Amino acid sequence: MTTSEYSTFFELLPLGTYRCAPDATLLRVNREYALLHGYTDAQALIQSVGNTPFNPYENPEQLPQNFQTLLQTGQLRGHVSRCISRHTGALMLLRENVHLVRDADNKPLYYEGTAEDVSQEHVVRTELLQQESLLRALLQAIPDQVWLKNLYGNYLTCNDKYAEALGLQSSQIIGSVDADHPAAAIAAHYFVADESVIRRNRPICYEVEVRSGRKGGHETYEIAKAPVRSTNGSVTGVLGMARNITARKRSEYQLRSATEHLELALAGADLGRWEYDLQRQRGYTMDARAWQMLGYEAPPHKRAQRFGTLVHSDDLPVALHAIERHLEGHTPSLDTEYRALHQHGPWIWLSCRGKVVLRRSDGTALRMAGTLMDISRQKAADEALAHLAFHDPLTGLPNRRLLTDRLTRAVSASSRNRQYAAILYLDLDGFKQLNDQHGHSVGDFLLKEIAARLAGAVREVDSVARIGGDEFVVLINDLSEDPVNARIKVSALALKIMEHLRQPYQLGELSYTAQCSMGISLFKAESQTCEELLQQADAAMYQAKAAGRDTIRIFEPPDNQGYTL
Repeated sequence: MTTSEYSTFFELLPLGTYRCAPDATLLRVNREYALLHGYTDAQALIQSVGNTPFNPYENPEQLPQNFQTLLQTGQLRGHVSRCISRHTGALMLLRENVHLVRDADNKPLYYEGTAEDVSQEHVVRTELLQQESLLRALLQAIPDQVWLKNLYGNYLTCNDKYAEALGLQSSQIIGSVDADHPAAAIAAHYFVADESVIRRNRPICYEVEVRSGRKGGHETYEIAKAPVRSTNGSVTGVLGMARNITARKRSEYQLRSATEHLELALAGADLGRWEYDLQRQRGYTMDARAWQMLGYEAPPHKRAQRFGTLVHSDDLPVALHAIERHLEGHTPSLDTEYRALHQHGPWIWLSCRGKVVLRRSDGTALRMAGTLMDISRQKAADEALAHLAFHDPLTGLPNRRLLTDRLTRAVSASSRNRQYAAILYLDLDGFKQLNDQHGHSVGDFLLKEIAARLAGAVREVDSVARIGGDEFVVLINDLSEDPVNARIKVSALALKIMEHLRQPYQLGELSYTAQCSMGISLFKAESQTCEELLQQADAAMYQAKAAGRDTIRIFEPPDNQGYTL
């Protein structure tokens, strides 16, 4: 190649080219290299630099380091550096390929190379890596097993939960097919289901039972699969999700065996996805499935919104506090529950799980992502069980456990407010004979009628409880500071209750008039325990029984016989 041809090649090369002396003096550049540094022609750049060393690197120490590498190896290949434009001062990323030219005595003559601005390429690569990191983090945040296959059954990705279920690493699964893992019992069920999803082009959900590692044991999985579509709507793969529901199935069986009246059908809930851009006030978005949980066939709008727009005002502070604790590093992930407004009116309970998936280099959280699950049925079941724990199943009144709690509070309030309170202990007279003659169904009907009349005869601040077969307790609060006045008030209320209970009852075809014996214990201070107060009222009730029944006694010290109303 002639010098003229070489010169033409140097000038017309579509990459920036340069030549420098060993002392970094700029000898020659082409127009493309001059443009990188903000000059319209090569000569302008050379004149700007002059005879001083040309060091375009943001880190000045990089120039001598590069030259030392050239002296040792003779070249630099694909080296990416942060450089500063000579004319504009703009920061740019340059990819350089450089070689060192020596004379016949092996003495360095000059070094020359090419430079290409790869700043935009770096931005695109960074965005792709962030999206990949976000997707990966979301997969790991999902508590179930998740995987993605192409049309040929090759695994494209999966989360660690799925890899653990197969006894492998994620890297061993990606690129493989189910046939490569014959020891994975659950994988054998997947091929036919995948074909069905692809052929029918719609999601499926089913349960499968597989043999577990325990001898003779089995585990039940709930499998959900959905087609993955391209922008033109064609199916490109299958997204799968597996949830081990063995424990849930066992709980359902035990619950059905324990009671014939209550059955909780815990169906596997679909998961909705959310993302939260923490740099924006309106940075909270949900996917279509999450909106469907709230009764919307499609998202009502495409714009992001404030977190908590649909959250119940009573639950919002708790949810925000849970987010704040996670952002401050007190919890490894976000796990909270709240009520959300359904499109058709009712509030539904959602379980919200997630974590920070994107941070700045200084650790500042930028984005969160997670899942939503409708737990309304679970909440309703929990409330029902809690109600059974504190209420009588026949009458719906508070039981002894709840009465003790309310009595404890009443004793403290009485001492604090200097107001007398009282316990009325009632026992039905002749109830056993009614059961023996007419059956327990008639007796139960009477007990429910008694409970209703008692509840209707007291104030809202008072409480009525059933603590035994035909035994009821009425807790009366805020009577009076004066003991005589308090006794008068409680006596009047006791007589009113007795009169209510004496009114005839129509128990089916039987007309019945009930009678009861009542004992009263007045209290004002915390010197006595709840159990002692109940025992005093019970003792007074037995005094009423001994006095001929259908009467009332107020507890007096043991040397007295009780005060008769």
